[in-house]
Amino acid sequence: MSTRPVLVVHGIATHDRREFEQRVSTLQTSIRPQLPNVKLIPVFWGDLGGHSVSIGDCLPQLRDGQWTTRAEGIMSITGILPEVRAETKLSNEERASIIAGSAMKAELVRGAPDATEIAITEALAQTTHLQKIDDKEVLEAVGGVLNEALSEEPAADERGTFEVRGEPSTFETRSWIGNKVKEVITAIDKLVGKLIEDRLGVLNQRLRNSLMNGVADTLGDIVAYHSNKEAIQKRLWDAIDDQARGYGTDTNPIGIIAHSLGGVISFDAMVAPANGKALCVDSFVTFGSQPAFFEIIDPRRPNVTYSSGHPIELPVAIKKWFNLWDVVDILAFTAGTVFKFKDGSKPEDIPVEDPISVMLDEKLWLHSVYWGTPQLLSVLTKAFK
Repeated sequence: MSTRPVLVVHGIATHDRREFEQRVSTLQTSIRPQLPNVKLIPVFWGDLGGHSVSIGDCLPQLRDGQWTTRAEGIMSITGILPEVRAETKLSNEERASIIAGSAMKAELVRGAPDATEIAITEALAQTTHLQKIDDKEVLEAVGGVLNEALSEEPAADERGTFEVRGEPSTFETRSWIGNKVKEVITAIDKLVGKLIEDRLGVLNQRLRNSLMNGVADTLGDIVAYHSNKEAIQKRLWDAIDDQARGYGTDTNPIGIIAHSLGGVISFDAMVAPANGKALCVDSFVTFGSQPAFFEIIDPRRPNVTYSSGHPIELPVAIKKWFNLWDVVDILAFTAGTVFKFKDGSKPEDIPVEDPISVMLDEKLWLHSVYWGTPQLLSVLTKAFK
């Protein structure tokens, strides 16, 4: 029984050669019962992809509730809030009036509405966050908290009075209400600041840090490929010369299994080779891949442009094409709507539908789940048996 060589080309964010070769070895073991004569040949190009090791250096940092960068100093975290950047619609007096409207339900302060509103206005003036909020419901909620605080019977030693200087030569006597209002308003202001810091600061920073390497790997590899097509496509020919010499020609085509951007690299090597020599493939299997996407936004051949309802005819370098796409994989695209073969047939699109348990395990990032799916093994058997 003759050995049938099949190239396996990885996709984005694969920069560990040993890990990729182990994945190919595992796949080889999985297909051996059905395809004993197929020899999988890993094609590694990740070392030519994008670099993301130091990507964190360009991310803003949160320190003590303030955004900082290495080059630009400090920006207050509240400076990034839309409601803070825009001009405020209310004055502090108006805010105080709204807050007081809810706070005045307290039985102990109904007899001193003016003193209460003045105390709220003065307390607001010393806040960092509350004096920038114009949402009426939020302000009324603050008043509700004040109402609860002012409804409690004060202890005897809290009933003492104190003097606060007002207009020149004028003194006002304030009860414990002034102190209580200031305490509550200050506490709420700190709480609002903490929520802002947590929601738009710590959470933002953690989210960006956790996602950025993946984003950089994805975009970095795409940019690196499109600026270095010839060197990366050459890796396919290097693998053929090393382990399948004589294959990849019109008379002796080779098989290809390609994930993600690996499908684009392989497709380009067949359709628009950077070195001018088309790679000929008898069975082309892609999964989670984007040849159709890039063909639409960046046509691979001059004067060949896709338009809806008019699929592009594939060159004879591709004999058969099986394309798997996961319904929840945002980087997976169908091929049969954009391409067709000379005889009018189309690449076969095979949907992969994962149970909710798999989606949750993978945190909905399903771009790499294809490798172990029964659908892939079934398609490989169909393509290479």
